[in-house]
Amino acid sequence: MIYQNNDRPNAKMNGITENRIEADHEVALFDLVLIFSPIGEDLGIELQYNDSLFEAQTAVEMSGLLLDTLSDCSINMDRPLAEVVE
Repeated sequence: MIYQNNDRPNAKMNGITENRIEADHEVALFDLVLIFSPIGEDLGIELQYNDSLFEAQTAVEMSGLLLDTLSDCSINMDRPLAEVVE
């Protein structure tokens, strides 16, 4: 799980300048990765998965369960997580 919130401009330190590039991965780097990114006042969620381990339908179902859980948590903020995922 990654919270990607580093939107600062290119950094400079000790005469070295960082140049950021965006990379599209054709192959999943890990078995399963959730990437959360702020988009304005919203939160974007990206699911990356290894298609040698998971079928697309499984990834869609996992995404749906995650969104349902997050929605339930945001509605019932005082409810323990253990009760949400039962």
